[in-house]
Amino acid sequence: MAESCAEPNLHPELTPAQCRAARGLVDWTQEELAERAGVSRSTVRDFEKGRHDLHRASETQIVAALRDGGVMLIPSDELGPGVRLRATTADCEGFQLPEPSS
Repeated sequence: MAESCAEPNLHPELTPAQCRAARGLVDWTQEELAERAGVSRSTVRDFEKGRHDLHRASETQIVAALRDGGVMLIPSDELGPGVRLRATTADCEGFQLPEPSS
């Protein structure tokens, strides 16, 4: 199905700011994200610049690529949407929670 004929995404999971921030966290260019997601660079560029919304299929592909890269998308709440990196086992080695104070 051509992207221009795809069903519009009425409930987006990803905002342009989240997309830019997520790419920054994993140090990907727009081209790298587009390649990993299987979409065109112009799709990523135009979405991030707010020129158009993503179609549902494109958003699904981009979100999957970011998640595969270790990004967690934080849904919007009273503080707004966000992104963070998923901790790896190596990140947690040697980490101990403080003992509760009595």
